[in-house]
Order: sequence, then structure tokens, then C-alpha cells
Amino acid sequence: MVGGGTGSPPGEAPRVVTRASPEVRVDGAYATGVPPGHPEAWIEGFAQIYRDTAEQIRVRQQGRRPDPRACLVPTVEDREQGLRFVEAAVASHQEGGLWESL
Repeated sequence: MVGGGTGSPPGEAPRVVTRASPEVRVDGAYATGVPPGHPEAWIEGFAQIYRDTAEQIRVRQQGRRPDPRACLVPTVEDREQGLRFVEAAVASHQEGGLWESL
């Protein structure tokens, strides 16, 4: 549900935005893995990552450029940043909530 000033245009009533809505643009439709009327959830997020990763592998083998939308998958650097965050959160907890630098 979009509304309350968080997603609906100013002055418009809250509305439900689905995959079949005209508000969903090309990039939104690209990232949708199931037909309208079906809920997307955790598993579809992983399916998108798998699809985009496969696209990146395939284009390297074929010597062509990937679809830019397929380049939004997490990288090794993202993994390292996530691990640093978790380690800092654990250290902060062990030190009674003290601020930890990343």
C-alpha cells in the first residue's frame, strides 16, 4: 500500500500499487519474477540475484556487455562491508553498547 505522503503524489488518496499497475515502470517490471496477483517474497529476491548473476556469467562467456539492471547484485565488497558491520555490532554489544567504527 502506498500512501500517507510516503509514496502517493501530494494531495492524492493512498492507493495499492501492484505489478500490473501503470505506476510500475520498466525497471520495476524487470525485477518482478512472478505474474500479477501473486505475492513476491524472500525466495523471489534470491531468484533475482541468481538470474542476474547468471546473466553476468553468460555475457562474459559471450563477450558482450550485461544488461545494466543485472549489475545490481551484491559484490564481494558488499559482503565484506556486511561482515564488518556484523562484527562491529557484536563488539558493540560485548562492550555494553559502545559505538564501534567500521
